[in-house]
Amino acid sequence: TIDGQVMSFVCGTLTTASTLTDESMDTHEANGHHLCIHSVVVDANQRRKGIALQMLKQYLARLTEGARAVTQVSLIAKEYVKDLYLKAGFTLVGPSAVIHGQDPWLDFTLQLR
Repeated sequence: TIDGQVMSFVCGTLTTASTLTDESMDTHEANGHHLCIHSVVVDANQRRKGIALQMLKQYLARLTEGARAVTQVSLIAKEYVKDLYLKAGFTLVGPSAVIHGQDPWLDFTLQLR
C-alpha cells in the first residue's frame, strides 16, 4: 500500500484440474493443488517499477511455506507481459485454448513441488 491505498494485488483460484481452462477458473475448489492466477494488478501510476515481479515472487514463495498443498501454478497472459512471467520463473507452454476478447492468450505454468 501507499498512503493506505492498495497499489497491487494477485488473485486466483484453486482447482483440482490439471490444466487452466475456462472451467478451472470459474470455481474455487478449496481442496485443489493447482492454483490458477487470474490477475496480477499494479496501479497505473506504479507500473514499470518492478513491483509486479517483486510481488509475484513473494506470492509464489508463500505458496511453498508450511504445509500448503499447491503443487502447480498456471496463468494466461498477453504477449506484451510475457517477460514478466518468465522472469518470475514460469515456463511458456504456448498459445492458450482460453478465449477472452480478440487478442490471443499465452499459457504459462510453474511447478512448485
